[in-house]
Amino acid sequence: MASLRRGTRRDGSTYVQVLYRLNGKQSSTSFEDLPSATKFQKLVDKFGPAKALETLGVDPEFSSSRSRSGLSTTSTT
Repeated sequence: MASLRRGTRRDGSTYVQVLYRLNGKQSSTSFEDLPSATKFQKLVDKFGPAKALETLGVDPEFSSSRSRSGLSTTSTT
């Protein structure tokens, strides 16, 4: 199950992270707005993180990458 976390950058702008587990590791994808993050969260919950990342154009095999839309995807160990 994916969860949401809001964050603030050093420049004061805000973002929303979707947190999920991918290949046994905690991973996240950041979005500029809550509606986009919520939509991705629902995709993760319904289809799993690998399929949800494919909809963004991100290769789930990489632990850290950037999607076509400029969204940041990271994985932590």
